Amino acid sequence: RRPLLLWLMLILSVSIIHAGDLLPDLDDDLLSPETVEEKTIAAAVDDREITLEEVVNIWQPAWRNTMARCEEGTLDTTMAEQELQVAWESSLAEAVRNEIFYREASLFISEKISMQAENMSSEESYGKDEAAEANYQYLHNRVKAAVEQQIEDLVATNIQNHTQRAGGKSQLLALLAASNTTWQDWREQLRRQVMISLYQNESVPLTEGTEFSPSEIRAYYKRYQNEFLSPPKIHFRHIFINFAHHGGEVGARKLASEIINRLQKNEISFDAAIKEFSDDAPSVACGGLDPIPDGLGNTMEALGPARLAWLSKVRDAAAVIPTGKTSPLLLSEAGCHIIQVLSQEPGELLPFSDAQEKIVEILSARKRHGEVEELYQKLRAKAKVRILIPNYPAKYSWSEVQQNPALRRSINLELGSGQ
Repeated sequence: RRPLLLWLMLILSVSIIHAGDLLPDLDDDLLSPETVEEKTIAAAVDDREITLEEVVNIWQPAWRNTMARCEEGTLDTTMAEQELQVAWESSLAEAVRNEIFYREASLFISEKISMQAENMSSEESYGKDEAAEANYQYLHNRVKAAVEQQIEDLVATNIQNHTQRAGGKSQLLALLAASNTTWQDWREQLRRQVMISLYQNESVPLTEGTEFSPSEIRAYYKRYQNEFLSPPKIHFRHIFINFAHHGGEVGARKLASEIINRLQKNEISFDAAIKEFSDDAPSVACGGLDPIPDGLGNTMEALGPARLAWLSKVRDAAAVIPTGKTSPLLLSEAGCHIIQVLSQEPGELLPFSDAQEKIVEILSARKRHGEVEELYQKLRAKAKVRILIPNYPAKYSWSEVQQNPALRRSINLELGSGQ
């Protein structure tokens, strides 16, 4: 009598990864009450309206990336406008896609609950139709309550993770308020994504052991050899400002911005900033250098898994920073980072024998992505989609941002954004 519940536990267990990505970058005036008009409708799917705020929530990381490069002088106004428009159209498409998948997910879960209740009810024998109907309704309500509880448990786990990142519940509530996002709306975003992942994983099953011919694997290796270069050897030093040590993300970002400002004005050297401000004891002991390289006496176990999680992201970010340059403010789930790259050596090509397993994973993921996309196109063809705001709001253009101090202060690149 429990196949549906076991099935949900298996499928939903992977959904938390996707749902966790929904936390907005809350320390941002982009979504303040003064900059987003309530209930302005950007698009519609059948009778469901998609608000401007929903689209801006999706669009804001691209917007901030573009604005940051304008601020640095590495992107001109014309190119910025083109980038913003492309990102806006992509965000509209994503909002529509999310709505279509959510609608199907709701129907799918409802049908699964009814089917499970019917199967359970058929195992019982009742002499009267009234008794059978009462039993079915009882089973239906029981299964529905169990499913909803499992979804809520996943949402609660996500909230717990984000609360720790913010430095406590009060800090999280303050960040939500600053972004004009209510607690209820945020919970609903998490819930919706869990349900979408559930529907996609059941409609397009996660298959293991998909077979690809040796010629397919070899052809991919030859065509995309850049993907199989070993990581470049990057010599960098780094300042880490821990969210937990500075009252959450807001406090950490404020301090990191002050450090960057002092570095730019030559009021403090990078060495001095490391000693005075960095919360990463292993690298501080090495003068801010990445403490993993051979010869520094640190083991992977000694550094701890939590630190290694964000350190890998720091290394990825360092790979796109020119030698001799200092990064803008970067973010990980643990805190703020400032990186200075000292030197770089290119990576070496991974032998084909060592790359085959990775290639199979890539080909499998691409195959499933195509299947999910095919499913979406079928669903979209049946929906009536209207785009009501096809162009991004002019108030977020670079020329307007330059005149808006609050928005200009909010510009920071996210870690690993690939500027």
